[in-house]
Amino acid sequence: MILSAFDQFWELIWGAIALKPEAFQQIITLNDGVLLALLIVLLAGLSRAIGQGIVLFLNRVKPLNLTQNY
Repeated sequence: MILSAFDQFWELIWGAIALKPEAFQQIITLNDGVLLALLIVLLAGLSRAIGQGIVLFLNRVKPLNLTQNY
């Protein structure tokens, strides 16, 4: 049976967090492994942007201040 990266999602995630080389090798060799890695990177970026947006909102930073600095 051919397993895809989505079938072993949590196992691969915890292996990558623990920096186990076997997890990274499995991600490379499994079907849809690269797609899974790209999806995780996109979700991490989105999560970070949402978190920063919440902090900026709580600190009452005005959007105009953000555009004037660049």
